[in-house]
Parts: sequence; structure tokens; C-alpha cells
Amino acid sequence: MDYEELRAFPVHGARPIDLLERLRQAPGIRLVAVREKPDVYRLLAKHGEARLERALASFRYTVTGEDPLGYAVDPVSAPLLDGAYHDKDAWFEASAAGAYPDALFQIAQLFDARRCGDVVLSSSLGSDLLDQGHIGTHGGLERAEMTVPCVLAGPGVRHGVIPRARTIDVQPTFLKFLGFPHFEGEVMNVFL
Repeated sequence: MDYEELRAFPVHGARPIDLLERLRQAPGIRLVAVREKPDVYRLLAKHGEARLERALASFRYTVTGEDPLGYAVDPVSAPLLDGAYHDKDAWFEASAAGAYPDALFQIAQLFDARRCGDVVLSSSLGSDLLDQGHIGTHGGLERAEMTVPCVLAGPGVRHGVIPRARTIDVQPTFLKFLGFPHFEGEVMNVFL
């Protein structure tokens, strides 16, 4: 369904409802993400929403009300909410210590996936969208779910620490290390 249809969702025998608003206010929902149109996404939280626009590998992020990701109140990321597009890595660095590291890039990547739905829900911390005794979750945008330690060691691997990297860069890094000539993605700077 497209964005306008979700905002005026048909209900049999009744007036259409704003499904996104209904989901935003539902108990246990922290964030509602939806594609408004190609390369434009909406993020809705209880007390505010944001518009994320992508142009190639750069993003512009504007907020109405309370910022769903908290970037507007973080002194490191707030300067990037200046109405201009900023590179994905600038956003990553600025948001890395916040509650939602690299969320702009991650949201765009999620909606690029063929199997992504029309609406993506993220539960509030401590809540679960399954009511079946489920005690775990997977795939959220919060810091606790986005931070993954990774250790590489061996001949040809430099000693040091990479302060931040994306998990999608692990595969091309390993493929290069193993000598595969063709791969997609960015290679982490770990080789001598």
C-alpha cells in the first residue's frame, strides 16, 4: 500500500482510519517507519515524527515535534539537522554514541530489501510485539541491537581498533581477505 492509503486505510462498513496514527499510539510501539515515496521515509513516534530523504549515499533528516531518534537533542548529531544532505558516514559518526546509531542508513537499506513490508514497527524497549511468552527480539534499531563486536586476526591483518563499522561490511572484508576478486560492499581498513 502507498503512504496515502495507509493514512486513509479502508475499513469495511466504516470511515477510513489513519492506520499509521493508530499504530504510532498503540501500546508497546516505539517507532513506525514507512516509505512515503521512493527515497523518502517517515518515522513516527508517540510525540513526533521525522522525514528522512535520501539522495544517493546522503541523507536529509527533518523533525516535527519530538525527534523519534533523538538526533535533534544530541549535541553531536544536531548540527546535521540543518536542512542539507549529509553523507551516510557523517550521519554514522554523529549518531554512533546515541540511542539509534546509523539509523538513517539502516532504515533506507531496510526499505531497499525486496521482502520489506509497507510498514516497519519497532517495539518499545522492554516490550515485545509477540504476546506468546516470547522473551527475545531481533533486528531493532536501538543501540543494544545494533552494537556487534567483531574480532579479526591473522596474517596480513593490522593491529588496531576500528571504532565503528557496519555489519554489512564484514562479508566484503572477508571475501577480499580470502582473495575473491569480485564482491559488493565496502571493505574495512584492516589489511596491511
